[in-house]
Amino acid sequence: QDPSTVERKPDVSERIYDLAYHFDKADKGSETLVFATLSAEDSKRQFAFELAVDYFEFALRNSLTANSRLLFLLHSGLGESQVRLGRHNEAKSSLNVAIRLTDDQQDREAMVLLQAESEYRHNSFANSIILLERVLENLGVRVPRTQRGAAVAWTVEVMKRMVASSIPFLRHKRDIDKRGVLIMRALNFIPYIYYWTGTPKCLWACFAAMN
Repeated sequence: QDPSTVERKPDVSERIYDLAYHFDKADKGSETLVFATLSAEDSKRQFAFELAVDYFEFALRNSLTANSRLLFLLHSGLGESQVRLGRHNEAKSSLNVAIRLTDDQQDREAMVLLQAESEYRHNSFANSIILLERVLENLGVRVPRTQRGAAVAWTVEVMKRMVASSIPFLRHKRDIDKRGVLIMRALNFIPYIYYWTGTPKCLWACFAAMN
């Protein structure tokens, strides 16, 4: 059974952690998978990442009946939790597995964003920039490659900002889809790394993020 289809009734929600171990002791792998996954996601939502890692790994040990989508969700959730805990090598491995489990480009880019964050936390600024720029380009954002290109791109973004500020009804006209959210995450993150590495593209990224 897919954990996403389980109705989260109050009495069940409070006992999902115990139920995962109960079904494990009873050698019921499918039920264990459901409740271990729910426990992992619940722990992650509460920022209890140590506990989330334990339950994601618990779910994976009982994932013989899981389809590829659920396996992706388990490995991606595990990788994200490991990133938050600063477990760089473990996170890299989990996220690479998640990338191989999905054909969805936006899911892949979301995993690469987490890898970029892990590289940043690991003080690998150059690797983080490479990954973030790759995500932006894969999502259709043109990243300047030269100082002159950065200056031109910055000028264009400043002009966009001036127009949007002077004509309020032009702001936020479109609903933001998943692709837009990923672009915003990348553009909000990369200026910090540009700044700390003295990269001229910092100003372009700041204005692109605002626009």
